[in-house]
Amino acid sequence: MAKNKVQYMAVGRRKSSVARVILTAGTGVITINGRTFEDYIPLAALRLDVLQPLELTETTSKFD
Repeated sequence: MAKNKVQYMAVGRRKSSVARVILTAGTGVITINGRTFEDYIPLAALRLDVLQPLELTETTSKFD
């Protein structure tokens, strides 16, 4: 029997753009469109904005 894996999914829309987010239990690895987090978002200030909700809830290293 396969083990069920919990996933949290969300969709955000604005005009013609669509953003899909999938959170799974893991080690904190962030992948965006097949690229590493640092490669996709090169500016440290913007990376802080993205990571802030995970840091505030102390779940940075609990989700991929």
